[in-house]
Amino acid sequence: MSGQFTESCRTHEGANRNQCRDSLQSLVGPLKSRTLKRCAQSFKRRAIKRRTQSIKRRAIKRRAHFIKRRARQKASSHQKGRLTRGDARD
Repeated sequence: MSGQFTESCRTHEGANRNQCRDSLQSLVGPLKSRTLKRCAQSFKRRAIKRRTQSIKRRAIKRRAHFIKRRARQKASSHQKGRLTRGDARD
């Protein structure tokens, strides 16, 4: 059923929201426009939440990668300093 709806929306290249709503109503039956608006709003909200979560996740990963890389650099420079001073333990 939803496949028919998406196909009918895809067939119109310049399909606007009203055309999609009309095709949905023809499949499901008469719906109050308020119901459709709420449905569309919830889709938007969920999409925005998903997008922000993915951005946050990416930022956290990037930050963790940066911290790890910096820690490795500090450790290697510290080790080099010990080797030049002769403090290395064998």
